[in-house]
Amino acid sequence: MNTLSKDLSGGQRRKLNLALAILGDPYLILLDEPSTGMDPQSRRDTWSFIERAKENRVILLTTHYMDEAEELGDRIAIMAHGQLQCWGTPSYLQAELKLGYQLRFLCESGQEHSAKEKIESIVSSHVKEA
Repeated sequence: MNTLSKDLSGGQRRKLNLALAILGDPYLILLDEPSTGMDPQSRRDTWSFIERAKENRVILLTTHYMDEAEELGDRIAIMAHGQLQCWGTPSYLQAELKLGYQLRFLCESGQEHSAKEKIESIVSSHVKEA
């Protein structure tokens, strides 16, 4: 491939940056938004690469994606307006911050109880923690 880095797509540039970051076998690697601009498969491939690269290294990365932080982070720090808000393991933060999903629905007046029971039944049959 004879392409200048300036001519690569955003996702390809991220991959190149990751390869260059690990090239010298450093102990500490800093990554800023390593999977931004990548398609879902490339994101997963990048995560796998980072996961393998973590052995005997410290990798500090920034991300706006909670799923990426959860997948890659042994410890996660959450910042807002330049201030550290909280930090911990992914499971600790989920428990502490009550992270999860909320389901809101609208139904006809008088049907709330029936609709709620049906929806809870459907959700709990597909989501074991629900």
